[in-house]
Amino acid sequence: DSVPRFRDLRPALWRSDDVAGWLSSIGLPQLRPRFKQYHITGRKLLELLGPRSTGLSWLVDDALLPRLQREAAALAWRERRERRRGGGERAERGGARKSSTRERGREGEEGEDES
Repeated sequence: DSVPRFRDLRPALWRSDDVAGWLSSIGLPQLRPRFKQYHITGRKLLELLGPRSTGLSWLVDDALLPRLQREAAALAWRERRERRRGGGERAERGGARKSSTRERGREGEEGEDES
């Protein structure tokens, strides 16, 4: 438990608390309240870096923007690399979500048979 949770997950799977931990780890803890205010998850952060996005400028002061953009670009690279690898343990949380959805579908089908 001493290792922050965000280090063990693909960035796209981060919750807003994981993003806040990442901000502290890169030396930008002053951005945590603003990111939490807007519920910025890992997926949202990656979307904000995308080609059709407004970017991060609306969220961050101009003085901190270049540093955050560099760190976030490295994060996006990490996400692409891990996605290509198949995610392994880091995709486990996403895989568990998929299987539970399938199980719920099966439970619904079983309930229909009983009626």
